[in-house]
Amino acid sequence: MPEQKILVLAAHPDDELVGCGISIKNNIEMGNEVLVLFLTNGCIPVEELWFWQKWKHSKAVARRLKEAQDVADILGHKIKIAKENRPARKLWRGLNAAYNEVKQVIDEYEPSQIWVCAYEGGNPDHDCLNAIGYKLHTEGFEVLEFAEYNYKDGKKNYNTFIAFAKDAKVIELTKEESKFKKELYKKYTSEKGNLNLGIKQESYRPIRKYDYHSPPHKGELWYERFRQVPFHHPRIDRNDKTAISRAIMAFINLYS
Repeated sequence: MPEQKILVLAAHPDDELVGCGISIKNNIEMGNEVLVLFLTNGCIPVEELWFWQKWKHSKAVARRLKEAQDVADILGHKIKIAKENRPARKLWRGLNAAYNEVKQVIDEYEPSQIWVCAYEGGNPDHDCLNAIGYKLHTEGFEVLEFAEYNYKDGKKNYNTFIAFAKDAKVIELTKEESKFKKELYKKYTSEKGNLNLGIKQESYRPIRKYDYHSPPHKGELWYERFRQVPFHHPRIDRNDKTAISRAIMAFINLYS
């Protein structure tokens, strides 16, 4: 029997690696069991693609999920794909359905600990997933949040929280661990160019109570960068952070 059963809630395939890849590896080596649940397929909605990309969408989804399985085979964790084939960037439109699916997996898996990404404006799906994590925390589950990336004060920050917190734990990666994580990034070939991220540390803490009425920080968020481009581009996320906050609060108020 495993010492602990950890459920990692990931918005997209690759979030498990960016936020807590080495932590997953370390826990498995300690005898713990890890299951990663992906709430979206990680691919841009088909309607937002260039017209010549649309016909390849299903292949892109299959490729992304195969990459996630390849990483899982190396790290040693199990993966589970959401029943609903949600695209990236749209989690805020179905938060309640996603929460109910998470609860079903929890009932089946019975984790002793749950990991989610932090509320930091890196991606709207990340922020919505953090709200699900906080809701689970209020129900008595032990929930940890991992920093992924943020754009506080116009600066790219990797695997570190926006504000200093005494209860945050920082895992400084060894040279071998950094190299190992960098090599694993290469398994996500569909994200080549996007995973040029920090590999120096991983940071986590008990999930905190955020003011979800407001965006994670003032100023431009990570996913708002490059919006000065005056035309539609699939790689630019046009989600409105105010709408994201409203959706999160509607979800939280539904259960308050």
